[in-house]
Amino acid sequence: MPEQTVITHLPLSDDALGTEADRVAVAALEERIAEAVRAVGGEHDGDEIGGGEAILFTHGPDADRLLEAIRGCLDGFVVRDGAYAVKRYGGRDNPGAPAERVPLD
Repeated sequence: MPEQTVITHLPLSDDALGTEADRVAVAALEERIAEAVRAVGGEHDGDEIGGGEAILFTHGPDADRLLEAIRGCLDGFVVRDGAYAVKRYGGRDNPGAPAERVPLD
């Protein structure tokens, strides 16, 4: 089955790297996501933090199920206005794959 991807965009509390509390919260969220997506055959592949947001990369066989698992991990995490995920129905090596932007706030 081809790999699919969810790219989660989470605004931070400032326009740079966020606060230490932001980064700690993102790290804890990533641990929950890694565990949750493993249950649906996925893998959390890390993040990029900067420019006022944390961008999380998650891959697996089904982008819809990945996003469902990620949403379940957002309880207790401050989801700021403008948060969204992009479900890509193709993997990292398929930039032309169909994609859907889904608001998280």
